[in-house]
Amino acid sequence: MDSKGARSFKKTYKDIVRQKDLDLAAWVKQLELEGVKAAHPDDGWVNRDENEAILNYPNFRHRIDIGDKIALGTPYDYRLVVVNNITKSLPRDIERYHFSEIESGLGGPYPIL
Repeated sequence: MDSKGARSFKKTYKDIVRQKDLDLAAWVKQLELEGVKAAHPDDGWVNRDENEAILNYPNFRHRIDIGDKIALGTPYDYRLVVVNNITKSLPRDIERYHFSEIESGLGGPYPIL
């Protein structure tokens, strides 16, 4: 790749990253306005068989109680769940949020809930 192509690639990459950051910030703001208490990627920290999640690296997190909503996914594809139990696992008192799904298949970015 010549230097012009490399510059073009870097600019495009930076623009994509910037847009994803803006989308994430807007999504978080919308979720917070709607009373959602946390958002986390719907990844390996979410046990879909047992309907429980460990919020290891949330996009945002406020105090979470039973009955609160959590968004699992990304601004482009996520689902809302409601917390119905919170347990702690040893040895480090890691909180596990047990949930029921309340909405899924939501498209993005950040639809009105």
